[in-house]
Amino acid sequence: MTTLDASALASIFIEDAHSPTVRAWLRVQSSAPAVSSFAAAEFAAVVGRRLRMRLLPRDAAASLLAVFDTWLAAEAEAVDVVPEDHHVAATFVRRFDLGLRLPDALHLAVALRLGLELLTFDARQAAAARALGVACDPASAA
Repeated sequence: MTTLDASALASIFIEDAHSPTVRAWLRVQSSAPAVSSFAAAEFAAVVGRRLRMRLLPRDAAASLLAVFDTWLAAEAEAVDVVPEDHHVAATFVRRFDLGLRLPDALHLAVALRLGLELLTFDARQAAAARALGVACDPASAA
């Protein structure tokens, strides 16, 4: 099973350069992707940011979140972030050679705990994942 970080998750619902890749990836998966509670919150933050930047009107933002919630309930497996994930993420950001930001480290901690592959379009996060022993889906940034 594969978990999606915010970059991959947003590309499903908001058209960007990675949208065709992630949508094609979803079509060939034999299992539902895992989406952490943190990734879901990050997606909501992306929508909120687009609203504040006036890239989305309020009704479109609300509609987008409703579509996401429906998809999450029907097409994905929601997984919780647990307190230990925060501790593990903190150790990852202390590894300065990885260059991780805390949100990326938290995605990696969840993936590591659950034995999940990671799908991301963030090249630095993909490299850090591999260095930490977290498999990255081949569609991930190289």
